[in-house]
Amino acid sequence: AEGSPVEEIDANMTDFLRVPSRLEGLLFLGVVVCVDSFLYALTFLPLKCVYGIVCLIWTGVRGRRNVRLRFHRRHAYQLLQVFIIITIYNILLTISVGKLYHW
Repeated sequence: AEGSPVEEIDANMTDFLRVPSRLEGLLFLGVVVCVDSFLYALTFLPLKCVYGIVCLIWTGVRGRRNVRLRFHRRHAYQLLQVFIIITIYNILLTISVGKLYHW
């Protein structure tokens, strides 16, 4: 019969068994996003920072005459990102993990 308790239990059990595979997919997406962010901060951001410093120096030396290597707001944003990462790193170096754990 349609809508019997047994069919309802089977449907609920099927939905329950689908949850882990869907959850693993979501967790995998989270890991991929974290790895992407880490690799960006480790590879592209330092390169962009060096390029931003070159543009800043070139703009100071040549003025606004050279359109190609002009220092823009996006370069300042990248330099600020690197400054924040270095500052946080230096702050975290002063914290003793052992003392923090046993606090």
